[in-house]
Amino acid sequence: MLVAARGVIGEEVRPALDRLPFVQYSETLPLGQKVARHLRRVRLAPERRFALEATRSVLAMVVQMRGWTLTTPLNLMDAERFLPQLDVLPLPFAGETRHVSLIAREGELGELPETMARDCRTIARARLVPRFQAIAPALVGAIEVMAED
Repeated sequence: MLVAARGVIGEEVRPALDRLPFVQYSETLPLGQKVARHLRRVRLAPERRFALEATRSVLAMVVQMRGWTLTTPLNLMDAERFLPQLDVLPLPFAGETRHVSLIAREGELGELPETMARDCRTIARARLVPRFQAIAPALVGAIEVMAED
C-alpha cells in the first residue's frame, strides 16, 4: 500500500509520486527487494535517496521529508504512532499480495500446528483485521484470513 505524508498527494496520485521524495526500505531486506521489483514492473523509477531498514525509520523519514513509501499493512501497524501524520492510500497501479502459511510435517507435534493455525486465524480476524480497517478504511479487504479447512 501507498503511505504518504499527510496531505502531500492530491487528486493526481501518479504525478505526485514523481515529484515527491521516495523513502525506500533497504534492498538488503526482502521487503525492500520486493518493493524495488514491483516499482520496476509498474514502470515507476523514483529517485532513491534514502534506504532504511526499520519501518519506524522509513515512516519517520516519510513524515519529515513530506514524501512517500510502499509498505505492508503489518509494517504500518508496527509504527502506528506516525498515523496522524500519514495518509494511507490504495496503490495507483497493480498491487502485490503475500501469503502467510503454517506448515508442519504430518504426525509431528501432535495437535500443536492445527491449534496454532486456528488461534492465529482467530486472533487475526478478531484483532488484526478490525484494527487495520480502522487505520485504513479505504483498504478494507487488504488483509484476508482464510477460512478453516
